[in-house]
Amino acid sequence: HAFLWFISGDNALTGKARILIEDELNENLISAATLWEIGIKNSLGKLPLSKPFGELIAQQLSSAGDG
Repeated sequence: HAFLWFISGDNALTGKARILIEDELNENLISAATLWEIGIKNSLGKLPLSKPFGELIAQQLSSAGDG
């Protein structure tokens, strides 16, 4: 949930967690299983995303190192 909350700006993610994720000194990892689950739920209509799955994930992963 943390990845989805982070990219959507959801307040369910605590301020402390957001700070830790945004801290460039921390290495943020996301499992392939998480991406797989997001893709499945999105394709079933159970998880609407702001952009198509492939576009959203590619954008988020490429911007992760931008600081």
